[in-house]
Amino acid sequence: HMVTAQYGFINEKGKWVITPQFSAADQFSEGKARVQKNGKWGYINKKGATIIETQFSLCYNFSEGLAPASLKNNLWGLIDSSGKFVLQPMYYNITSAFAGVVCTQQNMTDKWEILTIKNKTSIKTSFTRMNGFADSLSAARDTSNKWGFVDMSGRWVIPPSFTNAGSFSEGLAAV
Repeated sequence: HMVTAQYGFINEKGKWVITPQFSAADQFSEGKARVQKNGKWGYINKKGATIIETQFSLCYNFSEGLAPASLKNNLWGLIDSSGKFVLQPMYYNITSAFAGVVCTQQNMTDKWEILTIKNKTSIKTSFTRMNGFADSLSAARDTSNKWGFVDMSGRWVIPPSFTNAGSFSEGLAAV
């Protein structure tokens, strides 16, 4: 019979600190790692204790105390570190938080919006895709399928002229 891989965590000496018990696991971010058990995702702390129950169909790493998460309907929202939704799971697409802002897409065919999490105000854009902000810029794709970079108000800082674009990191972005 087939043996299914189990993931755990080791320290820098190669010693197990969290025994293999997860069907999938990711790196720690803000003291939490996303892990999968029984087909559902949740979060553990560095001692291996479950701090947010495995209840999500998918979730991502924490950024600014918030993480994108999706329940069974594949709609996305943002959870806080207690696992409570601060933005209800009503978006077809959502990015990680940066400086209190996320990029969202209501439905698959909709243009993207830049949403301020705290007061839930948004800036509508004409973009067909956004990567989320990093280094205060987001890669965005215009209606002619060209990528460029916009600031947090949705204005082009680097005009759309690339066939693809990654996010800025340490002052550079792959294009």
